[in-house]
Amino acid sequence: NKVSDVTRDARDAAAQTGGKTTSNRAELPDMLAEEMAHLNREVGALARGIAARDEAWAQAKRSTDAKLEQILQLVAQSQAQPPPHTAHLPHESGNMPGQGVTWQGVAGQGVARHG
Repeated sequence: NKVSDVTRDARDAAAQTGGKTTSNRAELPDMLAEEMAHLNREVGALARGIAARDEAWAQAKRSTDAKLEQILQLVAQSQAQPPPHTAHLPHESGNMPGQGVTWQGVAGQGVARHG
């Protein structure tokens, strides 16, 4: 962390100069200006990082929302259409319901004949 490094450096300099951080008070405005410029760069980098994170999150949300909308449309379509024909086991009478198909032969070896 650069801020803690600057703080530590200031403490070290103060210890070396007997508690004074600068040898000349005239240097203080320059040091403050330099530190402010450094902090402004840090804040700018943080703001750019936050903005990039927010945009990535927004893109991921848009993508997820679009995929969810596709899934919901597919579900709605599948509920609106009758299901595709699936094979039915014959009833005890040997006829498949509504198919006009009779089953003949030994159980388990039936042959379907369209009537």
